[in-house]
Formats: sequence, structure tokens, C-alpha cells
Amino acid sequence: MPNTRELIDNFLNSSEVQECTKNKLRHSISIVQEAVKQFEVKKLAMSFNGGKDCLVMFYIILYVIGTPVPAVYIRSERSFPQLDDFVAECTERYGLDLSVKTSEMKSAFQEYLDANPQKQAIFVGIRRQDPYASNLTYIEPTDHGWPAFTRIQPILDWEYHEIWQFLIICDIPYCSLYDLGYTSIGSMDRTTPNPALKTKTGYSRAYLLKDNNLERSGRN
Repeated sequence: MPNTRELIDNFLNSSEVQECTKNKLRHSISIVQEAVKQFEVKKLAMSFNGGKDCLVMFYIILYVIGTPVPAVYIRSERSFPQLDDFVAECTERYGLDLSVKTSEMKSAFQEYLDANPQKQAIFVGIRRQDPYASNLTYIEPTDHGWPAFTRIQPILDWEYHEIWQFLIICDIPYCSLYDLGYTSIGSMDRTTPNPALKTKTGYSRAYLLKDNNLERSGRN
């Protein structure tokens, strides 16, 4: 298990990191702390898909709680093998109690909650740059028509480049697809390397993307 306290404290003390990014991290930590106050740890779970955003969220959760909370991986029918392999690596590396669901998202969450009725809140690594996320709040109930639980969304305000700065400075292992030019990963049939990263010989790595607004340019 990584020493997340040392990694994150070093990030907060780094001269390479702007104060606005440090403040976002501090706020994310406070959101997780608030979730722990509102719910017992045994009532918390995490949505984990192996992507860059949920990795940042996961390390913040580890920083606050000290151990991983149980997780659910909602796997696309056309998921990348590299992503599935990375999720399996994370399960072993961090000792995750991981449930894998392959049904549609609403059904998958309902299946997970039916099997784990003590769970009342789920951490979700969504950011405002994601579709339909601009008006979300940090702790809120699910919308009408969704399984009933509280969504905890601690990294809502993070920008793309801040996610990558955290992963790089903290030396956190990430999915190999990001080194092949993928900046946002969905199903295989709807995801390509980001055209903004195209070079004469292939694609640059995801963390080299300069324009945050182009993060999802490889999704269709």
C-alpha cells in the first residue's frame, strides 16, 4: 500500500504546484472528511473504472481513511483490454474489494446496492468538464430514476492538467492507454487517441495535452 499521506503532503509542499491546485486538493480532502462524518466508513463505497480521475480520487480517499473502501467497476461490453488489465493490477496492488458489473450503469449500481445493502454513499470521480456535470455539487442524492444513494464527488473542480500534475508528481501508476495518446477513455468503439496529440510517428502522451478543452476530442 502506498504511503499516501507522505505523497500528498509532499505534493502540498511542492514549489512546482500552484496554490490554486493545492487549494483544490485541500478542498477535496475536506469533502472526503465530510463524507466520513455523515456516513460511517462501512456505509461508503467507490466507483472505480481505472481512469485517471478516479485514481486521483482514490488516493485522496486513502489519505483520509487510510484503507480502500469497497469498489464497483462498471465494465463496458467493449472495454479496452488494457483498461481491464490495469483495473486487475490495481485490485492486486491496493487490495481492493472490487465488484465487477457489466450491465448498464443504472442497473449495475442497483445490482451492487442490492448485494451490499449497507452502502449508502458512493464516491464518484466525475469532474465539471464531463458531460452533464457542470451543475453538480460535492455531496448530493442521485437523480430521480436512479438507484437511491448519495453521490460523493470530491474532485469536481479539478482541471485536466491538475489531474495529470498530481499523478506525475506523486508517481502514481496509470493505465498504459494514456501513453498512447488517449486522454479520455470510454468503450473501444467510441474512443480514439486524441487528434490534438497526433505526431508524425504516432501520438504524444496524454499528460502533454495543452488545451484542457480538448480532453474529450477522442470520444464520439
